[in-house]
Amino acid sequence: MSAFILYLAVTLALLWLWSRCVRNISRAAALVLIALPLLFTGRALILGRVYAPIDLPFMSEPLHAYRADFGLGEPHNASLSDLYQQIIPWKQAVRASWAKGEWPLLNPYMLCGDVLAASAQPAPYDPFELIALLIPLAKALTFGAAITFFIAAFSAFVFARALACREPASLVAAAAWMCSASIAFMVGWPLARAWALLPFVLFAVHMVVHETSLRSGVVLTTAFTLEILAGHPETLFHVIALGALYGIFELFGARASRPQSASVSLDDGGGSLEEGHGSLDDSRVFLDDGRVSLDDGPVSLDVSRRPGRPTTAGGTPALRAIAIAGAAGLIALGITAVFLMPFMDAAPQSFQHAARVWFTGQKFTSPPGVIARRALVMLVPWDKMRYQEPDAGGTGFVVIGFAIAALVVARKRRETWFFFTLFAICALAGINAPPVAQILHSLPLFDVAINQRFAFAADLFLAMLAALAVDSLKRPHLILGLLLIERIAEVGNYYPSISQRAFYPYVPTLSAIPQKSDEPFRIAGQHYMLIPDAAAFYGLEDARGYSAMNNWRLRDTFPLWSVPQAASFNVIGDPTKPFLAFLNIRYLLTPLDSDPGPMWNLVATDKGGKLYENNGVLPRAFIPQWIWYRRTKNQVRKEMLEADDFRNSAWVEVPEYPNQNVVNGSGTVKTRRANNGYLLDANMQHPGWIIVSETAWDGWRAYIDGRRVQHRIANLAFIGVHVPEGRHKVQLIFLPDAFTRGRAISFATLGLIAISALSRAAIRGRRRARRPV
Repeated sequence: MSAFILYLAVTLALLWLWSRCVRNISRAAALVLIALPLLFTGRALILGRVYAPIDLPFMSEPLHAYRADFGLGEPHNASLSDLYQQIIPWKQAVRASWAKGEWPLLNPYMLCGDVLAASAQPAPYDPFELIALLIPLAKALTFGAAITFFIAAFSAFVFARALACREPASLVAAAAWMCSASIAFMVGWPLARAWALLPFVLFAVHMVVHETSLRSGVVLTTAFTLEILAGHPETLFHVIALGALYGIFELFGARASRPQSASVSLDDGGGSLEEGHGSLDDSRVFLDDGRVSLDDGPVSLDVSRRPGRPTTAGGTPALRAIAIAGAAGLIALGITAVFLMPFMDAAPQSFQHAARVWFTGQKFTSPPGVIARRALVMLVPWDKMRYQEPDAGGTGFVVIGFAIAALVVARKRRETWFFFTLFAICALAGINAPPVAQILHSLPLFDVAINQRFAFAADLFLAMLAALAVDSLKRPHLILGLLLIERIAEVGNYYPSISQRAFYPYVPTLSAIPQKSDEPFRIAGQHYMLIPDAAAFYGLEDARGYSAMNNWRLRDTFPLWSVPQAASFNVIGDPTKPFLAFLNIRYLLTPLDSDPGPMWNLVATDKGGKLYENNGVLPRAFIPQWIWYRRTKNQVRKEMLEADDFRNSAWVEVPEYPNQNVVNGSGTVKTRRANNGYLLDANMQHPGWIIVSETAWDGWRAYIDGRRVQHRIANLAFIGVHVPEGRHKVQLIFLPDAFTRGRAISFATLGLIAISALSRAAIRGRRRARRPV
């Protein structure tokens, strides 16, 4: 039950810290918030099962033949395929890096060496992902889903409380947002974690406007930092845009609203002012010039403001709030520079970035059938349609009904029409409907984003409208139960709960691949054998891969050895292509009826397929006989597509040289993995080029005997190093300048924060010492 224990420890600590440092949460509400995620993940948490689609790897060989051995039948939900092909293997790669004492910069398990932290979605610095390192990955998946549900519920709850909703209504907001279809479906993705934080960001914005203090700045900085580190930069942009709109609304709306709602905690006849909302016998409380009045009676009570916690009913200058928000954003950027800067450096090197840039110049259209389907999915909880449009949103009829009531019959609040306007805009964007979708696509930054994901925000604003309506009821407690019954019946079965025994088990063909070797090697599967990126779980390096950021140069080599699909990974169909040997693919998994040809020797056979070894594989680093100097990658691409010999010849891009073919120096080289890269023991009889079949992302550094040298692009997408005569130690390390600069900025920012906190504590200590006893 380690995942369950860790979940309880983390949630209790967060709630205690919040009540102590920000705003009080009653014990009853805290218990409900902790319990809400268990409606989805409770069985897996308590019984030690896995709340993730780990049955999907059994859809293909070599695991498919063994699914009955692990108690598995047909896939529970095949639409969760990105989780087992991308998200979960990335988590494994991050863990492997941390376990070796390395920064999670390089993913050797896919695409001939891929970026890891720089691809953003592995989210290696997310605090909750770091906490999850305390338990095995199989259990951490369940913990991660539970925490995402909790973050969604908690964030919506505190935001509703900031709007002066009573706790029962705020719990309705929490449940409605947590149980929204997009959160429930995408809970395993960084996408859902990033959107789950939206109400927390809105709460922090509200707090900065109404309490321009150091404390509100710290809360907003925390919200920004968590949002950035959640691992989905596109959602970060969407959330910040919504936060800015809400901040403008609060800055202008709060000044015109009198009396200002506030919060009072009353106990045993005593009173003290708190921000937010307090209640006495289910009566709402309002603050007006220091007096507290109950909205359903003539009773009034004088209370004093607590020192150091000013509210802003219009008295706080807007510029101060804007300054605090700006400072919070800059500090958050400083803290997260180690994460953001490598991403911004790697993104332009990807095929997907080029596709997004191309998309900006295109007219945005969406077929009427797609718009209608997404609109229907948003309204009707129908699983088969949901699987086609998993991010189309949806909150259920109870929430929709109370949201309508907020507009029609409930007491109108300042936020009512603002939330409805944002819901309408986000819903139209979420279904790709004109003119909203077209307007967004015409705006800078929005033109490269997938704006249909605003459907998440539409769900939140519906949840908040429903909470405002429920808060008007005298006894709102029953609504929470009704809502939960409906939503769990509708969205509670998206994910399976599976025994840990089925978490990427070994089968005979995989066991036959050596776990240790004198030199690194790669494996691959023919057709749909061993779906990428599953090799990470077996410590194996796959030449194929599925990534949201494919290196553009590597993708240009795909015609030489594989076939890219419209989505997902690249498929190896013809195992006789000579480029496979260059890629250091020593082992190939094939179907039982496959015969890959004479270059492959059979190693093992079982009911899940065959394992072959390449008898002509090239080592990871080798010395070719000929070097073809070319000035541009277009020349290299054209010639390589027409070539059939990659053993004796290699292309090196050197713009300053004329096109020429030269004899390469001879020698020997031995390779081993070391510290996010390689150590090469090179013994060169004559100066020459060593070619390394590692994807040449920007950030590789080459050293010869400790002296940094310039490396070149070889064979269109790989690394070439020119080594002088004699025996030398050549080190290749993946250490991008963007990472080292970002790390320095992050450490400096954290250091300044620590110094500032210690200085403030020291000053407070001296002030206390000077006070008379």
